[in-house]
Amino acid sequence: TSPIEFPTADTDDRTGIRAGLGYLESLGHRRIAFVGAELPGEYRVREDAYADFMRDRFGGVPAGYLERCPNTMAGGDAALRRLLDLPDPPTAVATSTDLVAVGVLHAAHSLGATVPDRLSVVGYDDILIASHTVPALTTLRMPISEIVSHAVALAIALARDPGAGREPSLEVFKPALIVRDSAAPPAS
Repeated sequence: TSPIEFPTADTDDRTGIRAGLGYLESLGHRRIAFVGAELPGEYRVREDAYADFMRDRFGGVPAGYLERCPNTMAGGDAALRRLLDLPDPPTAVATSTDLVAVGVLHAAHSLGATVPDRLSVVGYDDILIASHTVPALTTLRMPISEIVSHAVALAIALARDPGAGREPSLEVFKPALIVRDSAAPPAS
């Protein structure tokens, strides 16, 4: 049987992560690290998408380039400090959440690793503060309004026709890359 028992909406996190990483690659980055927030239920789709992208494009994840941390600004801050201590530190960092990305931006500023001149950063979720960080965070926006519109339309249709089928279905929405100021070509 299907694990989905009713109409469901989801986001295509793999496509979102690949869009962010593809953007960094298009700017010329090859040394791209990933900071994955520890999320409930051992959620690793975004991290796995990073590992697959790096394997497909560059033959694998460089040693030490995949960091896990609490889903907090302090977690992102500590993770970037570890990444910048590597013998061959990354020129770009993608994160699994914007909350972690804000911590990465803070650590970069404290350490003098100017964003985006010395380090590019791409977040994920487009939380409210993302457009107000310095520099403003390039991120993947969850298509919340589309998901809500879909759910409302479905609820109305079911309310109008209670006998209508409630078959399991899955509507998948793609996150949109929101380009702001936190990513640029790597310093030569």
